[in-house]
Amino acid sequence: VACAAKQAPALLSLDWEQRAAILERAAEYLQRHRARIVATEILEAAKPWVEADNDVGEAEDFLRYYAIMARRLARADRLDSPPGERNRLRYRPRGVCAVIPPWNFPLAIPMGMTAAALVTANPTILKPAEQTPWTASWILEAFEAAGLPSGALVFLPGRGETVGRALVEHPEVLEAAVVGVPHPSLGEEVKAVVRTVPGSRLSADDVRAWVAAALADFKVPAHVAFTEDPLPRNPSGKLLKNL
Repeated sequence: VACAAKQAPALLSLDWEQRAAILERAAEYLQRHRARIVATEILEAAKPWVEADNDVGEAEDFLRYYAIMARRLARADRLDSPPGERNRLRYRPRGVCAVIPPWNFPLAIPMGMTAAALVTANPTILKPAEQTPWTASWILEAFEAAGLPSGALVFLPGRGETVGRALVEHPEVLEAAVVGVPHPSLGEEVKAVVRTVPGSRLSADDVRAWVAAALADFKVPAHVAFTEDPLPRNPSGKLLKNL
């Protein structure tokens, strides 16, 4: 956090056009290294080639989109003023931002969150999903190649419940962009309702064991209820989540 905060003046010294140009150069870097990034994502996240390639393309789109929006913000500085007054609008950065993305879109989602923070002159700490740090490291490489001031983007791998929690609770982290699933250790409880057939001997422990093996430990339900009635569905036939 201290490292990122020290770079705030260097990042703010760049005007909107310069920061937008950095994003565009980062997009060009992704384009040049697209095949290698896709291969990284396939290896690390087990995505099909088409899905991994789409993820890289979306990351490029985020960079170009926020570059366009930055230039619009730079021009949107005039306010309606009464006669005799001339009022102007200036955007100022908030400060150090934390970006904590999910693993399922390991490049696009963190790139969009990071690009938005950096182009508005906020030093950023990127804590990638613990499942896909290698893919997310391309974000740091792209911005470094694009000429972002050293230290303005800090890459900080680690687990969400430890590193992520420390970041969002840090008093000098003024904004946090988080996408994830609540962990029981953070005071959230996961509950499950299971429909059984008559005479079933399925137990709550059986359900928890299946969830732990098939999904992930952090989704293991603390409470399991059983019913023989049909589970509620929406008009399209999809199971409702809040049971």
